[in-house]
Amino acid sequence: MSAIFADASDSSLALFKEVFEKERKGLSKNNKKRKREQLDLENDKFGDYYDEDSLSSSGGSEPPTPQKAGRLAEIEDDAASWTNSCLSESVQLRLRIFSLLSKACYECPGLLVINLDDLYIDFARRIKELPLSAFSLFISSQATPLVRDAYVSLLRAVIPSFMPSSSPDPWKIDPETDKINGLSVQIMEKCFLPFAANVVGAEANAKLSLLLEAMLRGLWAYGDIPYSRSLAKAVEKGIQARNEKAKKKGARGKGDVGDKAALDILSASSRRLSLLMDVIEAESMDDD
Repeated sequence: MSAIFADASDSSLALFKEVFEKERKGLSKNNKKRKREQLDLENDKFGDYYDEDSLSSSGGSEPPTPQKAGRLAEIEDDAASWTNSCLSESVQLRLRIFSLLSKACYECPGLLVINLDDLYIDFARRIKELPLSAFSLFISSQATPLVRDAYVSLLRAVIPSFMPSSSPDPWKIDPETDKINGLSVQIMEKCFLPFAANVVGAEANAKLSLLLEAMLRGLWAYGDIPYSRSLAKAVEKGIQARNEKAKKKGARGKGDVGDKAALDILSASSRRLSLLMDVIEAESMDDD
């Protein structure tokens, strides 16, 4: 599981050693600039004739621009590393590996050191702790390699850690659907949508909003969500509750690091939730 979330941090590099000797070692200072060669035409030594300028003009590799260098520097930051590096491009592969692991757990119970339920719990716990930018990539429905049931089960495994104790248990609302880790309009309306996160701060409430958005979008995509006024009220109530709780300060009177970005993400997610409800309502009117 640790390999799926390896992110080139010091802890990851300490855990996963290099395969080849000096694999992570960069160029030495002496090798950064090519040495000038003596002109010796008889032995095919052309000195500086093929210099960097000619390589660049002929389509060869170019040195990093200041903008590219800036992006590389941002990898030092956990959140930036997921959005400005190849880590973001690897999310689908990581989810694919998880999918294969879950399939192995399902088809070969007892042969692995972890069962299917614990696999989802562990995977969900690690997703919850990711920076907001990485979190959004893992729970997004866009181009996810997970099949519908696995995707819904993953969302169901992640969301409990964000819910307040006052939210009803899904098994009390829709026991049949909850038994298979599924989603229904009843569960969304009563257990998830009307609530803010269980902690003060923008990041937790932004993560919860993204989860709810993914869940509601999934139900809508499969035509499993008829419009009702009670559902619309649950969406509106939750949006207001999360926006209010996101703006509150912590125990020390300070907001979370990255609050501005998290508030922007929360605001955008809230707008998409409202827009999705408008679409669901419009489609319901067309059916009538």
